[in-house]
Amino acid sequence: MKLPKLTHGALAAALAVFALGTGSAYASHVDPILVAGNPNCPSKGFGIGFKPQPEPPPAGTYTIPGTSHTLTITYVSTSSGQTFDWTSTLGMDAVIVKGGPNANLYVYNPPAASLGDTGLHAPVNPNGQYAGVSHIEFCLGEELEPNIVADKQMSGEWEREWTWELEKTVSPNVLDLFVGDSHQVKYTITTSAEAAVTYRLSGTIVVTDSTTPSQVQSFAAFADVLTLYDAADNVVATLDTTGGSALDQKFAAAHSGCDQLSISGTQIFSCSFALELTEADIANLADVRRAANEAVVEFNFPSGVLGASDTAEYTFNASPDIEIDEQLNVVDPDLPALNHVANAPAGSEVSANATYTCDAGDRRVTNTATGTANDSGDEVSDSAHVDIYCRQVSIEKTADAKFDRTYRWEADKFVLISAAKFAELDAEYADTCELIEGGDHDGKYKCEKSLVTLGNSQTLGVEYLVEVEPFIDFDDNYRITGNIVISWPQAQHGGAGPDLLLPPSDTITFQGGATVNPSVNCGDPVLDAGIFTRTCSYEYQSDSVPALSGQNAATVTRNVKCYDDQGVASNCGTQDIGPATANFTFALDGTTNACVEVVDYFNNDLVGDVIDANVCAASSFVVSLYSVSANDVDDYAVRDEDNCLWTVPNIVILFSKDSDDEWVSSQADIDVSVPSLCQTGCTLTPGYWKTHSVYGPAPYDATWALIGEDTPFFLSGKSWYQALWTTPQGGNAYYILAHAYIAATLNTLNLSNPAVLSGDQLTAYNFATSVLSSNTPAQIGALRGNSALRNQIIAAAGVLDAWNNGITGPGHCDE
Repeated sequence: MKLPKLTHGALAAALAVFALGTGSAYASHVDPILVAGNPNCPSKGFGIGFKPQPEPPPAGTYTIPGTSHTLTITYVSTSSGQTFDWTSTLGMDAVIVKGGPNANLYVYNPPAASLGDTGLHAPVNPNGQYAGVSHIEFCLGEELEPNIVADKQMSGEWEREWTWELEKTVSPNVLDLFVGDSHQVKYTITTSAEAAVTYRLSGTIVVTDSTTPSQVQSFAAFADVLTLYDAADNVVATLDTTGGSALDQKFAAAHSGCDQLSISGTQIFSCSFALELTEADIANLADVRRAANEAVVEFNFPSGVLGASDTAEYTFNASPDIEIDEQLNVVDPDLPALNHVANAPAGSEVSANATYTCDAGDRRVTNTATGTANDSGDEVSDSAHVDIYCRQVSIEKTADAKFDRTYRWEADKFVLISAAKFAELDAEYADTCELIEGGDHDGKYKCEKSLVTLGNSQTLGVEYLVEVEPFIDFDDNYRITGNIVISWPQAQHGGAGPDLLLPPSDTITFQGGATVNPSVNCGDPVLDAGIFTRTCSYEYQSDSVPALSGQNAATVTRNVKCYDDQGVASNCGTQDIGPATANFTFALDGTTNACVEVVDYFNNDLVGDVIDANVCAASSFVVSLYSVSANDVDDYAVRDEDNCLWTVPNIVILFSKDSDDEWVSSQADIDVSVPSLCQTGCTLTPGYWKTHSVYGPAPYDATWALIGEDTPFFLSGKSWYQALWTTPQGGNAYYILAHAYIAATLNTLNLSNPAVLSGDQLTAYNFATSVLSSNTPAQIGALRGNSALRNQIIAAAGVLDAWNNGITGPGHCDE
């Protein structure tokens, strides 16, 4: 039990008693105040009231509920009636004495709680005598600390329910038998049980306050924690009503009345829960053997928030409290030997045999077993099937007449150029060219050799045209081949083929009456396209071409088999199959050099590039794998070093796919001229520089690295690369000049000769530098069409553009 708190006034009164000694704790006797009716302490503005029991209380000492304090009442008889004195170890603010229809109220003033008084009595009756005392209520002068106690209770049970599975099998389940054959099979019933557990827990928590009446004001908070343990006291799961998981929320929802006061006598709170858990909630629920449950409740009192807690534990039985469907009654109406009762958890396995004989057709035999659970009556069943295939041996005769053919190939190689490029060539190159009319390359030229001109560090892609065509060389190796194929449907589970009496009889008859009985060669069984076969073969061969056709006929015999339950066979008779016939006529079969691999050898490359790995008809190919570069001239053959002219040869070799034969094409040459290496140089257009930067899409020209594509371009707010790609909207002269200026700068760097700009070109370049470095695109774009400065800018751009396009200056490079 908890001790009460002393209020500030009570503490002062207690100190006064200690200072003054015995008797000084009594207040001066006060006169009563007559109060009509039946008042109590709270109705008169005081706190907790205490009525000694029974009523009227006998003289004696009483313990004040909820405290260790005592109160003593002593009665005194007077001429006016009965009075009483009282003393208490706990200060009182007032005393109500009830007698007759009214009551006397003794209020101790100043309001320092009194520890005693004398001469108290009930109201005076009309006859001048004190009324008899019906009850006395003392108004406590101090606030009592609540004495709250929690009591937690919990109980539980667990249930195990078995779910059964029944499997019926038969082995073998497919019988591949010939007509009249028999076979024994084995049926097996296997049962197994799987348990699902359910745990149920229920509990209550009741909180009482022995302080009467309780001063609880309201409910404050509640928390309940359930911890589940396995047999080794490892925590399996923890559920918390204040948690956020789905399991916590389920636990919280299982509670009832846990969010409010429940006052009845000394009880101030009552809460309960009923929780059901399955393995869907906790995967390893079956491991649980013990549960611990702790609840905490808090309340609002005048003195603040007070709480109480308690813990309850429950240990589950080792065996389930409830067991459902632990037995399965198995019945097989077709095979009574399989009937039995299966028990969980072991299950069962029972077998029995049956024999089947093959008749003229295929059929399926079905056998079903059913199991019934002992409690729920739930049923499980399964069926086993035996598929019986009654097979027939068949015989087929083939006869094939064939011959072989050998091919040879021719190949040509050309440089493929546009009409515009052809117009630039002089007679040395143009006379080797031929106009292509029609097809994918209509209007282009194929040349035995061509010329390209490159700037310093420039790389240029080139195209070649390859033409290949096959021709018949000769035919030979005429032959007739024939097979006698004895076949039967394939066994589904490794069944054997028929026991054949070999060899079969065989006759080849040619058109015109000639016959031959070749020796027959029979091989082992071969599984071919899902059919078991026994194949016997023959062959006739000649280098002359016979103008003949013919027919072949064959017959075979087999032993009939019977099988025991282990699959061991015994002979049960014989059967003849046939005759089978086949006609034949000669047809083309094998070819040599029918297909080739086309390999391109650029600049005398020792390895070569495969253009097409398998060409089997006349074809043409455009080869765009290669490029020529001013940086690679040391790898080319020198044609005229003084004039910076080199030759790049190219051939195609055709390799047979099935022989050592090969065919070499004519050679196609490209002469590469790099004027800058002879210090004459050439220029490239803005369009070339736009597409040959690090951003592509054309091959990268390293000249860009001397400037840097992303370097800021003067006051434009753009990089050199972005300015070159910016369209001159509204005829903005700034970007018209910028395009020509950027190309001229790159061409100057590409030529490696700053002096290449001279005269008007150099003047225009310097003017452009001044304009672009001191003006923004917006400033130049604002110039009107008749502006003198704008006209100067357009003129300078024209001078530089003519130089970039080769109209003036050292001339234009191939792009």
